[in-house]
Amino acid sequence: MGAKPQILVMMATYNGAAYVEEQVASILSQEGVEVTLRVCDDQSTDGTLAILEKLAAQDDRMTVTRNATNKGVGMNFMQMVYERHAAPFDYYAFADQDDVWLPEKLIRAVSKLDGIAEPALYYSDVHDFDGAREWSELASYGKVVAHPTTLLVRSWASGCTMVYNHALQEVLCRHEVSEFPRIHDVWVHLVARCCGQVVEDLGHSFIRRRISGRNVVGELTDHHQSLAEAGKDLSNIRHESAHAPSRVATQLREEFGDEVSPAFRRSIHTLTTYRASLASRIRAAMTFDFWQPTLRGRLVVRLCFLLGRY
Repeated sequence: MGAKPQILVMMATYNGAAYVEEQVASILSQEGVEVTLRVCDDQSTDGTLAILEKLAAQDDRMTVTRNATNKGVGMNFMQMVYERHAAPFDYYAFADQDDVWLPEKLIRAVSKLDGIAEPALYYSDVHDFDGAREWSELASYGKVVAHPTTLLVRSWASGCTMVYNHALQEVLCRHEVSEFPRIHDVWVHLVARCCGQVVEDLGHSFIRRRISGRNVVGELTDHHQSLAEAGKDLSNIRHESAHAPSRVATQLREEFGDEVSPAFRRSIHTLTTYRASLASRIRAAMTFDFWQPTLRGRLVVRLCFLLGRY
């Protein structure tokens, strides 16, 4: 691959003083790549900013800014995506504030994306840990790869494992939006699926994600023992969410139009028209376009279509 790939790592922080220094060290120690670390703090109150500024003063590969107001994690990341950088990077990555990256995390992604000219995104599995246990995040999601349009109703990839190429960055910036129907990593994943390609690496993990109880996103709990996940399912059935899949599909159609691949165009049409009649709701409920890895997940999807909650 010649010269080392240039990678911009974007980290959004908020009250992460307990672990952020360890995470920064693991990012700046990545092997085989040239890293630029861009950090934006979202009005932390616990000393996170002071730690970051100290680290940035010690390493010129790192820059730190602070939002004037709290924007929330999704908007904090997306404003960094949309920044017009002085020089383009070969690849871009998201980083959470309290994980630990293995030294080969980025070069593994680069090796999988190398040679792909079209917009492309890589993601891997992730191992969660809480001090006493460690487990695979995406163990139950292997089969969903055969049903990529499932992403329109349920996300499974973790932003902290994602790396994407400059071609995808150009697409994202060409269609800059100010209101996001989904969180940053889901939106970027959707754009890659709709307008390019996605490279899955579910058999490998190069990140240890700390489950601290304060994670914005943590352990995927799509199983029968999860009361929290069952509660979210019940809420989705009873009420249409502000992040309803039909709204996401409408925004993708309006923003990207003919750039969307035929498979996603069909599924987007299903989501934006299924309320037209009882027959169309039934057809949407029975399609395999939105397959879920658990029986409960599949039932929830069908009920949401039949009741018009999507």
